[in-house]
Amino acid sequence: MADVIYLEKFKKGLIDSNSELADMLKSNGADQELIDFVERKVAELMERINSYNIEEYGFPLSFPVGTPDENLKLIAEQIDNAMADLGTKFQKGLGDLSVQWLLTEIRAFQLERQLSDISE
Repeated sequence: MADVIYLEKFKKGLIDSNSELADMLKSNGADQELIDFVERKVAELMERINSYNIEEYGFPLSFPVGTPDENLKLIAEQIDNAMADLGTKFQKGLGDLSVQWLLTEIRAFQLERQLSDISE
């Protein structure tokens, strides 16, 4: 359950510092090795997320000569609204996938450690 609470806070941007992250992980029983792993993965994840800038995407449009200005303004407004909606959906989807990826990485790391402990 602590994983879910942490990841929901992460997805909503409520955890914004490594010290806050470390404190939350420690309060849920994480050791330093796990905390270091999660901090590295979060940094990697944030770097990847920041590389996806939806505002950089665009597409060319052309209209017949003589298209009335009011029509062009209406079309531009509709396109702006559609792009904003796409950006919101993109960010939500990216956030959801990022949280799932991070949780999977954490669980895999913990399983590897458990298997290592068993084989020793």
